[in-house]
Parts: sequence; C-alpha cells; structure tokens
Amino acid sequence: MRGEDTLESLSVQFEAAKLSAASGEPDKIVTIDPNVPCKYDSQLGMFGASPNITFGLLTGPQERPTILIHQARHIAKEVWPKVRRYYEYYLNEQWTLFGDAGTQLFSDWREADASCVRHAQADNALIFSLGRLICDHDLMMKFRDAFYAHHARALEKSSYVSFLRAQEAAGRLREDIGRLFEVADHFMRSYEAWVPGMTRWLLSPDMEASVSSLRLYRDDFSVLRDIYQQAFEAFCKLIRYVVLSLNAAERNDVMDFGHTAPARVSDHRRHPVGSLNRFDKLANADKIAYLCNDHAMADWADSVLDRRMRNAIGHNSVRHDLRTGQVTIDSSREISYFEFTAHVYRVLYMLVAGFSVLRAGRFTGSPDSVVPESQ
Repeated sequence: MRGEDTLESLSVQFEAAKLSAASGEPDKIVTIDPNVPCKYDSQLGMFGASPNITFGLLTGPQERPTILIHQARHIAKEVWPKVRRYYEYYLNEQWTLFGDAGTQLFSDWREADASCVRHAQADNALIFSLGRLICDHDLMMKFRDAFYAHHARALEKSSYVSFLRAQEAAGRLREDIGRLFEVADHFMRSYEAWVPGMTRWLLSPDMEASVSSLRLYRDDFSVLRDIYQQAFEAFCKLIRYVVLSLNAAERNDVMDFGHTAPARVSDHRRHPVGSLNRFDKLANADKIAYLCNDHAMADWADSVLDRRMRNAIGHNSVRHDLRTGQVTIDSSREISYFEFTAHVYRVLYMLVAGFSVLRAGRFTGSPDSVVPESQ
C-alpha cells in the first residue's frame, strides 16, 4: 500500500486449492473455539468437533450454563468498567463523583454522609457484580455464613470492636481493600482468559470423564498464573480478620489464639501463636490451618485454596506444554490447560470472600457506625 492509495482503490484476492474429486469430502472437520474445549481428531458432527454441540453435551439441556457464560461476558465488558470507576471514586474519597457514578449505576441511589454507609454502598456494588459470576452459590455461602456467624458473636466483645476501629483509624483496612481491588480489577479485565474455566464447574455429572479427552486451544498461561498467585496472596493477608473474629466469638478475646495447635499446621511445637504479630508472619499454609479450625471454612478452603498450586507457581515450577495442552505442576502432577483455567476461575470465590470480610470490618470500624453494646 502506497501513501496515495485509498481504500476504494485496493482489493483483496484469495486463492485456495481445490479438492480433487477423488479425495472426497473430509471426514474430520473440527471448528476451534478458544472458549470451548474440543477434540482435534473428532469426526464431523461428533462430540468435540462443533463448539456448540460440545458445549451442549458437556453442560446438558438446561439453559443456566449458557446464561451464566453470556452474563459473565456482559458483566466483564459492560458492567465492570462502571463499577470500577465508582469504586475508584470511593477509594479516592471523591464523594461528588462517587455520587454521580452511583446515580448512574443504581435507580434507588441515595446520597450518604456517614462513612459506614458509603463503605456498604461501595462494597455491595462490588460484591454484587462479582457474585453474579459465581456458579456454586452453596460453596460460597459456606464461607459467608460461617464468617458472619462468628462476626455477629464477636461484635458482643469490646476487644473485637476496638481492634477493628483501631485498624480503620490506622488505615490498614483501607490498604487491604485497595490491594484486593487491584487484584479484582486485573481478574475482570482478563476475563477472556479465565471464562472458559466456568464451563468446567457447569458440567453434567455424566460428562466428568469425557471432558478429559478434550483440549482447550489457547494460551493465556502467564496471565492466569499471575492472577492466581496475586489473589491467593491477597486473600491470605485477610485471614487474620476471620481468625480474630473466631477468637473473640469462641474465647472472648480477639487476641486469644487458643491453647492447642490447629491440626493442619506444619510444626505443632511453634503453635498456637501468642500474638497477631506472630500470626501475620506465618506461612500461608499455617494461616489457612487456623482458618480451618472451623469445619465449614475447612470445606470451603479445601475446594478453593489449592496450596500446592500456589507453591508451585511461587517456585516457578508450573509449565504449560503447548504441544500436549497439559500443565505440569512440580514435575509430578499434570492437569489439562482447561482444568487450569477452572482453578483460576475459582479465584472469584477468594475475591468475594475477601470483600465480604473487609466490608464487615470497615463498617464496624467506622467511627459513625452503631455497634451493639459490647462486653
């Protein structure tokens, strides 16, 4: 193309080889969709050849999987940019712009001067938009129900309320929520990389074995790896608030970590810890062990927090083999790339859990919040 050329003066020509009559019609034609796993050597019209047929067979006749996938794309492309702008105004305390953005997002928006109400308004928008992407609400509610039960009981203890108000006054809660928001924004901006993983959690029960023969033809491995590591680290920094609520609820003192070591800690001789400072210095695996003192939390953590995956990523011992489509972990475990996207999709559960914890903490820690009479 030369500088004087115009679009009207240009043309595009295509040349294609013609199949000889002797060769006949090919019997293996596969349509590659980067969002649906397929089977390279599948026959025309069979499982693994057509994305639409394959997706339908994987997820069954119900409309919910299709709706969830389309909803995820809509929220990521259309809703999240508005929520992100709204939340950034909140973090920067630009209240006029925060109100304008709130009016655009919500038909029932009401201006508020109390900081605790603003915290709730901002966090509710974030949790609601992220929560609409969750496939397994029962799993998510295991964490939220357990945490809010401990939090409600802990509010009766003066040490718990005083701690959260001190954390809010010192800016620690604001720092934590800013860090988690950055991870959430990275996650949502990278939705094309992880959205195929939603399909894994929407499979029909009888398709669990069949999916192993399929392959997802794409490579966003470095993006997914970074998202998983960042989200895992950000959530583990927030476990302190959950454990402290459990301390206050069970032992009447926010700083009482008990007299016996949690069953899952790495070294029983060094536990339980005697202070929050020592708890903050624990390895993530030991922090999770304290979280798992609650049975509901343990079920949630076992499903969402893959410590082996996180350690392998941290030690740079996870590889994506483009020839086979397999992800190798620690040279001893292999999962498909499709399965890897499913692991990273569940970062969403860490994000919703983290924002739920911080919403409760900031609301309670606000100087203008009304907290029941504590002991």
